[in-house]
Amino acid sequence: MKYCSVIVASLAVSGVATEQVVLGNYEEQPRDSFAIFNEVNGLLRQWGNALRPNGFSVTLASVPSHTLLYHARTDPDEPVSPEWFAFDPEMSYGIYGGRQNTSVFLRTYRTTSPLDRLLYFDGLSAALTFSGTLDAQDLLTSNSSSDPFGDYARAERLCAWAKHPNRNIKGFIRTNAGFEVLVCDLTEWGPELVRNVNVTRWADEMDDHSDRRGSDKDGERGRKPGPPHPPPLPDNPPGRPRFPGPPRGFRMFAQYASWEWLRAASYTYDGTGEARVRFHSGWHVTAYGISGSEPVDRMASLSNETIEAWRLEVDRMVSDSIRGKSSGVDWRGVTDMVVSRYGDRLLQLKELLRLVYQDNAYTPPTNASTHLKSAHRLVSSLLLPFFDWNASREEQIDLCTSSVLLPTLDSINQ
Repeated sequence: MKYCSVIVASLAVSGVATEQVVLGNYEEQPRDSFAIFNEVNGLLRQWGNALRPNGFSVTLASVPSHTLLYHARTDPDEPVSPEWFAFDPEMSYGIYGGRQNTSVFLRTYRTTSPLDRLLYFDGLSAALTFSGTLDAQDLLTSNSSSDPFGDYARAERLCAWAKHPNRNIKGFIRTNAGFEVLVCDLTEWGPELVRNVNVTRWADEMDDHSDRRGSDKDGERGRKPGPPHPPPLPDNPPGRPRFPGPPRGFRMFAQYASWEWLRAASYTYDGTGEARVRFHSGWHVTAYGISGSEPVDRMASLSNETIEAWRLEVDRMVSDSIRGKSSGVDWRGVTDMVVSRYGDRLLQLKELLRLVYQDNAYTPPTNASTHLKSAHRLVSSLLLPFFDWNASREEQIDLCTSSVLLPTLDSINQ
C-alpha cells in the first residue's frame, strides 16, 4: 500500500486499483475526490490552507540543514522543550512584539543538521480557533477537542504521542499566517543559536503596541494570566465548550507588526509554497474517503469509528516510513500538472456553456450554435490524446486515468 495514492481517485472518479489507495473503500472515493485533490494541491501553500482551514490530513516532512528559524519571548533565556519556531522573523515578532511593560527578545537559530521525521498538519493548523482548525492535532492524541488557547499543553500531548518507538516523530509543522515547527526535544536536535537580540525598543520607535502585557498565560509556562475575560456570550450553541477568550475590542497584536507578518506569509501564497520545508507526499494520510464517513466541515464532526480508523492509518504510515520507502512520487506536483494543463481550459469551457445558455434565451439560435461548436472543439481537444471511440465508458475512464498518471503509476508498481 502506498500512501497518498488516494489522489488517483481525485483525478478520475474511478479506474484505480484498490491496493493503491490508503484509506476507505473504492465506492467512497468519488464523493471525496475533489476534497482529496485540493487537499494535496494545497500542501504547504498559504492559499490552499486558508481556503480550507480545517485540515483532515498529516504528511511526513523535514527541514533541511542551514535553515534559519526564529523564536521570540519575553526573557533572554533559552527555550525549553517542546517549543515552537517560526520560519519568518515577522511571524515571531508579530506574536510577541509590541507588548507593554515587558521586554521582547528575538532569537535566531540555524539548523546544523536535517530535522527529519516531522508531521505536517494541513489547514490553518496553528490558528487557535473553536471552528475546527485544531481538530486533527487534538484527535490524534485524544478523543475530544481541547482549549484552543492551551497550545503548550497541546504541544506536550503531541510530543508524548510522537516519542513512541514505533513512531519516532521529532516534531510537527503547522500553518497560520506563515509556517512554524514544533521541536519536541531541543537537546536531541541541538540547533545553533545565531543571535539573541533585544527588540523591545522597536515598538516605541514605530509607535506600534498591542494591548497585551507580559507573557501569555499559556505561553512561557507558569506566568500570570493576561487581562480578565468576559463571561461567555448567551447565544453560544448548546454543548459548545466555553473556553475563555480575549475581551471584545482587545488588540491582540501590534497593528504594523501584524501587517508585516501577513506580508511575509504572502510569499508562500502559492507556487512553491513554504520551500524551507520538504514534504514527502508519498507518506500522506487523509481522513477523507473512509468507509462509512459522511461529508463534514471539521474532523470533530466525524464518527468515533472514522476518527479511530484515521488514527490507525496514521500510526501505520509513520511506522512503515521508518522501515520502508515510498514511491517517491511528488503527488502535489501531479496535481499541479493537472491544474496547469486543464484549469484554464475548464474555465473557458464554463464560459462558453454560459454563453450558450444566455444566447438561447436572448439571441437568435445561430449565436448559441457558434458557442456550442466552440465548446465541442475544446472538449474534443481535451479528450483527443486518449479517447478510443470503440471503448466502453469504463474503459475510457481507465484509459484517461492511466494516460494522465502513467509515469507515477509505473513508479508505484515497481
